[in-house]
Amino acid sequence: MAFKVLLIEDAEELRELVCNALGASFDVVWAPTLLEASQNLSAAEYHIILLDVGLPDGDGFHFFSMLKNEDKHKNTPVIFLTSHDSLADKVMGISMELKTI
Repeated sequence: MAFKVLLIEDAEELRELVCNALGASFDVVWAPTLLEASQNLSAAEYHIILLDVGLPDGDGFHFFSMLKNEDKHKNTPVIFLTSHDSLADKVMGISMELKTI
């Protein structure tokens, strides 16, 4: 059984990069929007979620908060993907994760 990853990322070139980096041992499901991510999360369970914070249909930080309030997903590890490099964005991501522990 492959390790199941949900990649929520709108840039196709990053999808290709993640898939190549993870290799065949990982079953990567790509969702380029939060709407598609929600549909995938309703249909299946994932071992880990890779979440872009800037998506065309919403904010990844807000989506993360919603995920962690659902029993089905509250224990699923999430790794934020972002090109944001400001200290405020880093603090926001870390503080959101600490609130869910």
